[in-house]
Amino acid sequence: MRNLAAVALVVGLMAGTVWWQTDDTWPLAQMRMFPGGSESNVAILAIKGELAGGRLITLAPSVFHMKRADIEGQLDRASADPRMLRDLMDHYNLSASSGRRIESLVFIRRERISRADGGRWAERELVRWPS
Repeated sequence: MRNLAAVALVVGLMAGTVWWQTDDTWPLAQMRMFPGGSESNVAILAIKGELAGGRLITLAPSVFHMKRADIEGQLDRASADPRMLRDLMDHYNLSASSGRRIESLVFIRRERISRADGGRWAERELVRWPS
């Protein structure tokens, strides 16, 4: 009887984890690898540089010799003090050719708002230098 109760408890915890999609009982049930529902909205950071003619170009974090996580981890500080972007812009301009020098640097949050039509994106400017 005790073994049956133990098996029922384990099966119940596993079913509860799947049903309510919680990771709290992880050793006894699978962890969710990918979010679902409203958690699955995709948001990314886009880095744009504005050239002299006003044209925007997309820049990868690697042009600043940084990783995306490094830049995203400093977003709060950069939003509070946009002058931090000046150093990134100066670093980029030191190695850029004269026609590719940027005059302003913009961080934009892109978030997918629709999947039905293939994926429309909403963009919101987070921080700009010079502002």
